[in-house]
Amino acid sequence: MDISRFAGKVAICTASTTGIGYAAAERIAREGAKVVICSRRQEKVDAAVKKLRDQDLEVSGIVCHQARKMDRQKLIEFTLTTYGGVDLLFVSAGVNPSRGPMLSMTEKQWDKLFDVNVKSTFMIIQECVPYMIQRGRGAIVINSTVLALFPEAVNDFLQQIFPNETEIPPAKTFFQRYGNPAECGAVVAFLLSEDASFMTGEIISVGGGAEYFPIPKM
Repeated sequence: MDISRFAGKVAICTASTTGIGYAAAERIAREGAKVVICSRRQEKVDAAVKKLRDQDLEVSGIVCHQARKMDRQKLIEFTLTTYGGVDLLFVSAGVNPSRGPMLSMTEKQWDKLFDVNVKSTFMIIQECVPYMIQRGRGAIVINSTVLALFPEAVNDFLQQIFPNETEIPPAKTFFQRYGNPAECGAVVAFLLSEDASFMTGEIISVGGGAEYFPIPKM
């Protein structure tokens, strides 16, 4: 870990009070960034900010429902007021309102999935990129599967992780163990850093090999 890799950088991490979002925010902050975290619930924001500040990390937080335009605007304005700019963005918000077969998904469930996972992801990127351009460079990582929907101009900033699930049963992974959010957080930090400056538009799988090395049923 390079504790100065993100020195002078400001990062926004959405849906970042638990899980992969929190792990990424923690890792980026440990490597020197000033980080703004957010969640839909104030109590979760407060708890996560305290936990991170107890590690002497430069972190602030605000309530934000990523699918709401006004909340996104408040998030960005809060970041600009608190830290003076935006350099890095990790979009971690995502929902799965229907875990059954595709044919059982309702229109309401589809609308929710699209609004959060696709539309709001595109919109927050569109809203942040101008501030990255002002600072000369930016980097974006998405924790989702919507990369192909973004235009080439945004793609210059963009990377993507495909974490699968971090609690895949050990028997279904190549390494025969559970994954954990910190392992995804480390990959996010790399993709946001200058170490990945010659990478763009990449899809990085962090799933313990489950998608490539299926374990046969006994």
